Amino acid sequence: TGQGLTPGAHPPKPCHDLPDLLCAGSPAHCGELVPFEPVAGPGYRNDPENGETWDDQYRSYLRRDLRQLVKYATAKVACLTADWETWPFEPLGLIDMSEADGSIPGSSVGYPGHPPGTHEDGKDIDLAYYQLFAPDNAPRVIGDHYDGDGYEQWHLMAPPPALDVWRTALLIASLTEHPRLRVVGVDGQAGPLIEYAFDVLVDGEWIDAELRDRIPLAYEIVDEGRGWFLFHHHHLHVSLLPLADIVDEVDLDPDVLNTKSTGKTITAYLELKAGYDVEDVNRIALMLDGHTLLPALEAPRTVGDHDKDGVPDLMVKFDRQTVAGALSSGEVEVSLTGMVGPLHFQGTDTITVK
Repeated sequence: TGQGLTPGAHPPKPCHDLPDLLCAGSPAHCGELVPFEPVAGPGYRNDPENGETWDDQYRSYLRRDLRQLVKYATAKVACLTADWETWPFEPLGLIDMSEADGSIPGSSVGYPGHPPGTHEDGKDIDLAYYQLFAPDNAPRVIGDHYDGDGYEQWHLMAPPPALDVWRTALLIASLTEHPRLRVVGVDGQAGPLIEYAFDVLVDGEWIDAELRDRIPLAYEIVDEGRGWFLFHHHHLHVSLLPLADIVDEVDLDPDVLNTKSTGKTITAYLELKAGYDVEDVNRIALMLDGHTLLPALEAPRTVGDHDKDGVPDLMVKFDRQTVAGALSSGEVEVSLTGMVGPLHFQGTDTITVK
């Protein structure tokens, strides 16, 4: 580009007023299939793709929680890189999601465009790469994809010169902030460049080292049969784990939270549906706002029967002052999250904040 090759070793500027990262509410609410609207927002643009029109974006339905995550991550990249001189920023292009009934895009016209098990029920989305030497970040191949005889290959043949590796790496890191991100799949020639960019961005304090360690980047340099070798030369694939509907009841105590109280903790009681054991619950936390998960205190943690209904419940506690300082006044719906084995769960209770 004739300009600097790295974003520089300095902390990024703070980004305020980003869309919510986390979806509060029940599994049914967060898992509802919704159209990706509005079609353009801070950092993204959902142009008609693969036979869509502006009046019929039938391939653009997504789970509410994944739509929220994409809006958050693209807005954060736009904010963090607004002052970069490496290349003019353009919104990131969104591609295939699911159809309105949760089927694979193209199913309604007789041509499902993805393998079974992918792009179903709004849990997957394809995004364009951020690019150099292009008028925008619309979906397009980012490097050489022809073999020596001029035959088109469905994967890159060499490291991609058109990849804006820094913005792409920041996007993937921002997506990883979500505790249920399953995987981000990229082309095998792009993968090592993005891995290198992660390390440079950690050294420059653009992303956190702990976050970098849990980035679920997937790619195949040679075809290993895992599904990432082909067809990712013009897009990256993002998948979010769903919420399991296994919570029977969440009860927060006190029901009325006075922010001027000097109490030390608030208590949460969790009951699971039949077949699931509260002894197996881990990573339990309160969702205080759209960006913050407050882990439960390590102790006390007990199993009992708080409501005397014969069903075991788990009791954990949270720092009261942190909770009180994060919630607005009035009736507030608070979500409790956690895991049982590989399953993520979320339940809610309503308290009154004074």
